[in-house]
Amino acid sequence: MYESEEKPLLQAKETQRDAAINLGMPRWLALSFAIFVTSLHTSSVVLSMYVMNQYSYQTYMKEKYPTSSHKSTGSQSACELNTSTIAYKEQVVVQKLTSELNIYCSLATYNVIGVIFTLNLATYSDIYGRKLFFTAPFIGTLLKTLLCTITIYFNLKLEWIILFFCIEGCTGTWVSTLSMAYSFMADLTEPGKPRTFVIGCFETSLGIAAFIVSLLSGYLIKWTDGFFYPSLISTAMVLLGLLIVIFILPETLHDSKKRSDVSFIQNMVRVTDVYKKGFSPDGKQWMFIILIVIFMMSNLANIARPQIETLYQLNSPFCWSAVRIGWYGSMRLGLLNIGNLAMIYLFHLCTTDEYIVLASLLTTVVSLTIEGLATTDFMLYLGNCY
Repeated sequence: MYESEEKPLLQAKETQRDAAINLGMPRWLALSFAIFVTSLHTSSVVLSMYVMNQYSYQTYMKEKYPTSSHKSTGSQSACELNTSTIAYKEQVVVQKLTSELNIYCSLATYNVIGVIFTLNLATYSDIYGRKLFFTAPFIGTLLKTLLCTITIYFNLKLEWIILFFCIEGCTGTWVSTLSMAYSFMADLTEPGKPRTFVIGCFETSLGIAAFIVSLLSGYLIKWTDGFFYPSLISTAMVLLGLLIVIFILPETLHDSKKRSDVSFIQNMVRVTDVYKKGFSPDGKQWMFIILIVIFMMSNLANIARPQIETLYQLNSPFCWSAVRIGWYGSMRLGLLNIGNLAMIYLFHLCTTDEYIVLASLLTTVVSLTIEGLATTDFMLYLGNCY
């Protein structure tokens, strides 16, 4: 047993209450700030994703075919529906280039350094406090969005944004912010219904924030007739969140609750203990391995989905404008949040969590299949219903 684990993780309520840290503000307000800044970070990432995806498409079109009349705006698309024309073939080439750039950006974002950072984040925040590790992902996203904004303003080479996404990835991205937000909630709430209620409010807030930003993304491109100001707004969002974290958000981990420091290697070993033989007294560590594989496969299908959908919708046979893409994204997020809550509530009346997971995976497969075969707007929206 490591020295840091000699003290039980689950302390008596009286001991926890005695070790409560002085927040300098009501507990509900501290939780509200934690939820608000996480929503700001998520909103910034979502807005930047929509803006950079469409900006990359249009920039490649201008670079590869400078004499082409293809120019999309927020309210209309210059997409070519006739598949036998030169303009349509140009769109296919540009779509391929943009897809490749998205792949490289995704690989840069979810890099090895970022994965290691995120795995160790929560554990080291138990040693050095929450605020330090809450700040890091905000700084990474701020640098990425700021540098992307500069790229748009000065019309720099698109390949530079791969480096910018790598910078964000090395700080853990929005995933690290979520991890720290849950740590904040664990510090400030009692186990049971109070914590469940706060987590429910937190996840609902994230869904609402993503819904609003997705809806506004197309209008921002339309109203400003470009991508610079929407990207600048994305930068301002994450900057505001960072300032709140630094100057307002309190430290929630009391000194008496901090664990003893351990080496980096020891910490990595502890993080992966759950997947090793002997961790479970019932010999069921294989269940944890299966669960992480399911989670990874599910994320592979869903994390990059909005970027692929945007390229899909920009081209034939849909030829959507930025406004319509924003509406579709917001509707999908809205239905996703409402559908998840409804599914969990209804299935809990008659079955177990395992069947809820199976139903969720099945509906995702149906949704992706319909979307992949879609040739009309109706089929795209129909895929959203699953």
